Amino acid sequence: MDSRRLTAAEKGKGPLQPDHQQPRKRIRAPEIDTSALIMENNLTLIGRISNPREQPIGALISSLPRKWSLKGTVVGSDLGQNCFQFRFELEEDLLNVLANRPYHYAHWMLMIQRWEPTLSPLFPSQIPFWIRLHGLPLHYWHEKMIYNIGQDLGILEDYHISKTSARMRVSIDGFKPIIKDAIIEFGSGEELPVTLAYDGLENHCSHCNHLDHEVRRCPLLISAKTDDILASPSKGPEHQHHQRSSPSVRGVRNNYENPPARQQLPPTQSSDFSSRVDRHGRPFGERAPVVPPRGQPLRNKVTPHFPHTAGTNVDHISYQSRHDRNHGTMEQHPGGQQQARGNPIRHDSRPQWRVRRVESPPPPTKVVLPPPPLQTSEHPPPPPGTKSCGM
Repeated sequence: MDSRRLTAAEKGKGPLQPDHQQPRKRIRAPEIDTSALIMENNLTLIGRISNPREQPIGALISSLPRKWSLKGTVVGSDLGQNCFQFRFELEEDLLNVLANRPYHYAHWMLMIQRWEPTLSPLFPSQIPFWIRLHGLPLHYWHEKMIYNIGQDLGILEDYHISKTSARMRVSIDGFKPIIKDAIIEFGSGEELPVTLAYDGLENHCSHCNHLDHEVRRCPLLISAKTDDILASPSKGPEHQHHQRSSPSVRGVRNNYENPPARQQLPPTQSSDFSSRVDRHGRPFGERAPVVPPRGQPLRNKVTPHFPHTAGTNVDHISYQSRHDRNHGTMEQHPGGQQQARGNPIRHDSRPQWRVRRVESPPPPTKVVLPPPPLQTSEHPPPPPGTKSCGM
C-alpha cells in the first residue's frame, strides 16, 4: 500500500485554471466633449495601494488626510481596483501634498499622482524618492554624473549636491522592483559599485525588491521551493509530512512511550563520595563538613508585664516574653527557680528577668495620749473683765 500523500494538483484542488480566456464584451464609446469634466477634476489626486492584503482603502481614506496640514476641505472616495481619489478645494493644499511625497499606510507604500486625462490602466504608478548615493568618489560628485544616474533609474525631478552628500529626487515605477545596487562603468574600462539608499522607503520584499509583497510571500521563492520539491524525490510529500512533526515533539512522544531506564550508580560510587567524578572526569574531592549554625534562634519581641500583687513595688517592673506568656505563667519559687504552670522546670543558663519583691514597711503606730486632768477650785473663776486681788 502506497502511503504517499497526494498533492493538491493530483487531488484536483486549488484555483480553477481555465484552458481558454473568458470572452469579454466589447462596447463602443461615443464621441463626447470632455473638456468641462477635465476642468472639474483638475484639483484631484489619484492614489493606488501597493499591498491590498495589508491596506484597507476605507480606513486609508479616513486616516490619510489627518497627516496633511490643509487649509480647505478634501473629499475622498474608493474607485475600485485598488485605487482611490481625493478632491481638494484649494490648489495650494494639493501642491503641498504632492511636494511631501512619498506616503505610506500600514507601513506599505502608496502611489499618489495628480489626476491626468489618460486611459492607461496602470495610472497611477509613480513614486518619487529622494535617493542618496553611497560609494561614489568625491571627485565624481558632479551634475552630469548625478543627472545620468537619475535618468537611468527613472524620471529625474531634482538633485542636490553638497560637501557632505549627493542625492537626487527620482520618480520610479511602483510596479517594478526598486534598484538598490548599481555598477558605474567608466571610459577607462573600470567599474565602480555604488549603493542607493531610499528615504521614506517602507516594507518591501528583500529578495526581489518589489513593493507589493513581503519576502515570505515572494513568488520567486515559492516557485523555487516547489521546483526543488518536485525535482528531489527525498523532498516529496512523505518528506514534508515527516518535517511537519517537530523534533522536540517527536522526542517527547518517544520518551513518553518508551521512557529511558534510570542509570544505576555502582555501589562504590554511591557509597564513597571522594571517588565520584563529574562529567569531565574530575573528582569531587572530600565532602565539605557541615558547619552547625551559630547564634541563638530569634525570639519574639519582649513586652512588659505589670503584676498586680500586694506588697510589690511598682517601680521594679517584671518583663515577660510573649513566648513565656503563651506557654504558661511563670511562678517564683524560694529556690530561685522559675516554673511554668503545667510545664516542667526549665533550666536555662541565659539571664532572665525576675520580679523583685520588696516588702513595704509597716504603717507607723499612732500613740494616743490621755486627756489632761481637769483643775478643781473652791472659788469660782472671776468673771471676765475683773482683776483678782492678792490676799
